[in-house]
Amino acid sequence: MHENEPTDPDGLKRKHVIKVVTILGSLIPLGISLTVLAFVWTSPFREFGSLPLFFRIFMSFIALGFVIPSIASAYIAMNGINLIDQQLRKKGRPYDQHSPSGSQKRRIPSCPQCGAPVSDASEISPSGDVKCTHCRNWFNVRGDS
Repeated sequence: MHENEPTDPDGLKRKHVIKVVTILGSLIPLGISLTVLAFVWTSPFREFGSLPLFFRIFMSFIALGFVIPSIASAYIAMNGINLIDQQLRKKGRPYDQHSPSGSQKRRIPSCPQCGAPVSDASEISPSGDVKCTHCRNWFNVRGDS
């Protein structure tokens, strides 16, 4: 088992359910588009009521717009590739955002006048100024003046 995979049985069960639902969800548009492709290209040419070549090519491009993402999502679900985690690792951000260590904890700004922390009820201006709910002092959380 990889170090980043969940160890609890409910997490593993949820992961497998998501994988199965993703694979089945990608099979529906894949099946429909492959059926359209088969119908378009196996119908007889140069007979009365047959599709013109322009429509066959046009419908093929539309069907391929469903085939390619369906195959890609099924491939990603089967191989367990989590693209968001890969992008976070490339940018050097911490992998596990849910359990921050001491250096990764979010710093909550506090009022420089009274020391009260910024609350959810604090007013925020577009320039980054915050109004302290305790002493009503305005201060900038970005450190700009």
